[in-house]
Amino acid sequence: MSSRAAQVSEVWVRAPRVRTHVEGVVTTGNDRFPVKDGEVSFTAVPGPAVLALISQGRAVDTIPILVGDAGTQTLRQVVSAAKVADDATQREIEKLAAQAVELVDSSVANAKNAQDGASRAETAAGNAKNSEAIADDAANRASDSASAASSSAARAATSERNAGESASAAAGSADSAKADADRAANIASSTSWNGDKLTVNGKTSPSLTGPQGPSGATTWDRVENKPSTFPPESHTHKMADISDLPDITYQTRDSALVQRYRNGQVGVPIEPTQDQYATSKKYVDTAVASEKARTVGMVWMVETEDQAQAKESSCQKGDFIQVTETGNIYQVV
Repeated sequence: MSSRAAQVSEVWVRAPRVRTHVEGVVTTGNDRFPVKDGEVSFTAVPGPAVLALISQGRAVDTIPILVGDAGTQTLRQVVSAAKVADDATQREIEKLAAQAVELVDSSVANAKNAQDGASRAETAAGNAKNSEAIADDAANRASDSASAASSSAARAATSERNAGESASAAAGSADSAKADADRAANIASSTSWNGDKLTVNGKTSPSLTGPQGPSGATTWDRVENKPSTFPPESHTHKMADISDLPDITYQTRDSALVQRYRNGQVGVPIEPTQDQYATSKKYVDTAVASEKARTVGMVWMVETEDQAQAKESSCQKGDFIQVTETGNIYQVV
């Protein structure tokens, strides 16, 4: 409800009940699949299933799903398919319940009619016996009552015939009530699932899983801003054609580039040992001052032995060269 992702470490998938699939059987045992970076994928056979979300070793939610025949399906699709199937099943159950109530009401009405017919038959039989008694009594009392007795006997026969017809009607109503009850029981027992199809009373519904939507791929003709040929031919650009080059001036002599620091300033060595090296102002000022105060026996300071050998060619005889790295002192002869 807070839109934060649930801390689910794995999901368990199982069938809601044992069912057949192709030439095998799908059981209710759990298949476990790990969740990595909030995503999980697994392969499942088509049909209804139950997906349990597991956090810290216990199930936090159990979700009915319905897997279709498509190659790939999202969690939203299989959950929506299960909801559609559940709604369809509920509608079928409600329809069957309504039919069962109607059949029960019809059976109750038929049973009542049969009971009423039996009561009428019993009453008719009693009337017939009374008529017979009256007829016998009338015959014994007077011969004039013979015709009345005959009429009563005829009425008694008619009553008996009506009683038999009522009894037959009662038996037919009882048979009809039993047939209605058997039909209601048969409809309930014949309801079953086959994959994502529902069978009720011998009639099977179409597949309840919706068709797979179109893929997001497009054709080459619909791609915009593509090169005229593919792949593009190899090519080069001049520096003047590039609009976002850094504003830095490069100077070269022979094949050497002037060294620059990250802030763009030109860097020069402490002592220019090559012709193409730049010379710092400090080095020039020092050299000029040295030449002005030049005296024989001057001491020159260098860092390494190699620099001492290079320095020897620019010194006068009698000068000294001291190497800072080794502490050696040489005199130029």
